[in-house]
Amino acid sequence: MSSAVSRRGLVALLAILISAMLILPITGAVATQTTPPSPRGVASTPEQDPASSPSAGESLGLEDSSQLQDVESSAAASTTLTEVQEEKPSLSVEASQGSSAAVARVEPLDSAQAAAESALVCEPGYVYSNRGGGEVDQINLNAAPGNQRTQLGSVGAGSSYNGLGVGANGSPSYAYQRLRGSPYPTHTRIIRWDGPGSTPQRIADYRHSPAFSGYMVAGAVDLATGDYYFGGYETQNGQHRFRVWRYAAARNTVEYVGFTDTGISTTTISAANGDIAFNDQGDLLFLVSGNSKAAIGTISVNQLVGGGNMQSSVTEVVSLTSSTSANGIAFDPDGSIYLGTQTSLYKYNPTNWSLLATYEGVLNNSTDLASCNSPSSLTVTKNVDGRKDPADQFQLSVLVDGEVFATATTQGATTGQQVQQIGPVAVLYNDTYTVRETMTQDSASPLSEYDSSYVCTNATGTQLASGQGTEFDLTVSEVGQSISCEFTNSALADTELTLIKEFDTSYGAPENLADWTLTATPDSADTVHFESGETRNIDAGDYTISELFGTEQLSAKEAGYELSDLTCQTDDAAPFRLTNGNLTITERTATECVLTNQDHPGSVAWQKTDTDGDYLGGSEWKLTGPAGFGDDGSIIIKDNGEYDTEDRDGYLKVENLWWGDYELEEIIAPAGYERSEQTVSFTIDGSNIDHTFEVPFENIAIPTLTLFKEFQTSYGAPENPSEWNLSATRAEDEVVFEHGQTREVAPGEYTIAETFGQEGLAAEAAGYVLEQIVCTVDDGQPQELDGPLTIQPDTATECVLVNADLPGAVEWTKTNADGTPLGDSEWKLTGPAAFGTDGVVEVVDNGALDVDDTAGTIRVEGLHWGSYEMQETQAPAGFQLISEPQEFEITGADREFVFEGSFINDPLQPGELPLTGAMSTRWSLMGAAALAMLVLSGLGWSLRRDTTTN
Repeated sequence: MSSAVSRRGLVALLAILISAMLILPITGAVATQTTPPSPRGVASTPEQDPASSPSAGESLGLEDSSQLQDVESSAAASTTLTEVQEEKPSLSVEASQGSSAAVARVEPLDSAQAAAESALVCEPGYVYSNRGGGEVDQINLNAAPGNQRTQLGSVGAGSSYNGLGVGANGSPSYAYQRLRGSPYPTHTRIIRWDGPGSTPQRIADYRHSPAFSGYMVAGAVDLATGDYYFGGYETQNGQHRFRVWRYAAARNTVEYVGFTDTGISTTTISAANGDIAFNDQGDLLFLVSGNSKAAIGTISVNQLVGGGNMQSSVTEVVSLTSSTSANGIAFDPDGSIYLGTQTSLYKYNPTNWSLLATYEGVLNNSTDLASCNSPSSLTVTKNVDGRKDPADQFQLSVLVDGEVFATATTQGATTGQQVQQIGPVAVLYNDTYTVRETMTQDSASPLSEYDSSYVCTNATGTQLASGQGTEFDLTVSEVGQSISCEFTNSALADTELTLIKEFDTSYGAPENLADWTLTATPDSADTVHFESGETRNIDAGDYTISELFGTEQLSAKEAGYELSDLTCQTDDAAPFRLTNGNLTITERTATECVLTNQDHPGSVAWQKTDTDGDYLGGSEWKLTGPAGFGDDGSIIIKDNGEYDTEDRDGYLKVENLWWGDYELEEIIAPAGYERSEQTVSFTIDGSNIDHTFEVPFENIAIPTLTLFKEFQTSYGAPENPSEWNLSATRAEDEVVFEHGQTREVAPGEYTIAETFGQEGLAAEAAGYVLEQIVCTVDDGQPQELDGPLTIQPDTATECVLVNADLPGAVEWTKTNADGTPLGDSEWKLTGPAAFGTDGVVEVVDNGALDVDDTAGTIRVEGLHWGSYEMQETQAPAGFQLISEPQEFEITGADREFVFEGSFINDPLQPGELPLTGAMSTRWSLMGAAALAMLVLSGLGWSLRRDTTTN
């Protein structure tokens, strides 16, 4: 042997001595497994959970395995795991996928040895045992006695091995070694073994977290996932609590799953031992055993997600006929259960714990049992559609041969599938079980107040049983069958009526359900009042469905609403409408009625008058309301125009208003009136759906002035008002009028004046004189204006400017050829019809109508306006009469017509008779000169013609 070998032997010897010294405190605290019938590591003392216990997924505080003190005997140091210990492999910490847990992983010795040479057998009658020294035995109960136990291999060296678990189809298998700590081991080493011929692999060394005041006593492989679960019992508040961890093979992590309180007290089972197993659905079944008593609990797969307290279902605690306290559990596919002690195996019916078979001495110092068979199981759940009373609770029971072996009681007031359930519990193939539900004593309602139905299915969903009722019998008809049964309960309410309030508003009315009281009034009883959505138990009969609003209990119409629809539905029948609110309700039916209200639109009405109360048309208004109303919340209203539904002048009404606050203001006043600057507010709501302003809105009239042109003519002047320019001037502000025109003016003092024609002539220049101005204010008494006109606010003033025409005049002179005035001529003046007599007057120089007393000068005044013709009717004595008539015209612009030049009379020739009658004596005096004048007559006539035509 080389020196290196010698040194290796020396190191080995030292390791054995140190190990022996270190394990003494631990082995002193562990119950030995050589003292039947109690299994190793059962006893535990009650301790509280550490306050800092982590939940599933927290770091487990794993340590390097090189620091752990293995509980191994020196004699076993050279066995299979010795080579692993010599290599002292380093640990690597790997993060769990989807979890914060971490595992100290020990790499296997030789990866080539990881492949299993032979899987374990998963058939009826095959059970596997784990010894404290790591040996794994196969128990084939189908073999002849004496040949039933075969050692297949070992999971490791040393001692304190437990928790054997076998995977689906017999591979892989797991176990653990309890390490270090006092009075309880604080560390666990997980070992994987792939069957006979394979080398065990140390998967993980870790420190218990949360702190665990008990022994790890159980282990099994989830047949559905391949994860390895392990755990043990500790006491909590005088009861046994089972804590569970798992090694997730796919993630290579150890995770704390949680705990479940078994409800079994330490007075019933003083020191709990047991084991776990899985069915093929992933439900965990755990054995609680001790004091020759046992019970089986179940944690359903949906509770194994982790998170602390897990709901479990535990069967009744029974006394074992074999007077054993078991430390291992395994199942046959038919549902029978094997309990193992250190030396013997017992087969039980798991439902009534009747002993089916005993196999004395078939085990050798066994610490745990395992199998890879999924037992027949039964799960009973409760689905509550609705409780008749919140205090109602249901108790589920499974009986065999009339004896209850599993129960579960609902809690709380939730509906749907309840958390509390039975199982899955192991049941025996071909046995018949009674499944029952009852009400708890504290329930407010009997079970007869519920409709109860049940249905049972297998793992593939095939229905095995169904029906109405609260109890039925079920036979397990297949080996390894997983059966799920569920009771469903619906409360059989008394006759129910539900009244619901809804709205279909278009005008912004409030939709406050609390404002409404819904009523159902029977023919001969008091009215039943409802809040919206409330369901009441009522008697069957005829009812009138209605509603009231507010504390004043107003009708819908009084509140501004209309019950537009009342639709009811009884149970699942088709909905129907109530046209008059009358409803017939029959026994044990649930009727729901929906009362739908529409809101009435609002309206506002007002009137527009002047200060005298006379209605005024033509105003325009702006109405501003709540959001959603009009264009950005406002509309423009024209009297007798858009939005005004009242066709009378001065009456305005707007309909289809939304509910809310409004402001109304005048933006354009009626013609001739000042705009009111007042803004008024009002509210449209249920109590004021149609708002009317009782007092009319008044407008103050803008002062107006109307000027009229009238005439008092005496001389035939034209009376044409359109030719006149009328005006009223205040300071420098002149307002021009046509005849009869009314103009808005500002209050103040005005000067009234007039001009004529386009040239703006003064009245006198046009032949008139302003005789007077007569004004009337608001149809009052006419007053002649003497000075400025004062215009007052809110008045209508009319002024009449009265003109008189000025008379015309005509003037001409009469001379001889020498320019010597000739008197005594007479004339005929013909003019307008109103002038003289039939328009003709006789004018005599210095006589009739001649206002000029100068001989030879004739002036006629007081002429009417118009065209005239003059004709000399008597020439001066000795002169020839002017026979040509003369024309002229009297107008406003030319009232005084003066003939330029003189009218010259030619003298008479001797013997010549005058053209008009004259005295003969006068004529004889001029005879001598007649011949002399004859010569000049031609020349005189010519001169006269020239003169008169000028």
